[in-house]
Amino acid sequence: MNKPESETSGPVVLRRGLRVLGVLRQAGAVGMHVVDIARAAGMQRSTAYRYLDVLVEEGYALRESEAPRWA
Repeated sequence: MNKPESETSGPVVLRRGLRVLGVLRQAGAVGMHVVDIARAAGMQRSTAYRYLDVLVEEGYALRESEAPRWA
């Protein structure tokens, strides 16, 4: 029997990463500061940094070199 998915079911790490990616997608090309990303994704800033680093390594996000913004 299939149970409805919730925040506690399934791969939580993947869900959090997708939440960060969704926040970045909504920000568009303008990008966002990590504090705002963390707040919108409902996580600590240090956690958001870890997810953002992986997203950059995999080519799903960019960090602007001249400004502390992520897109």
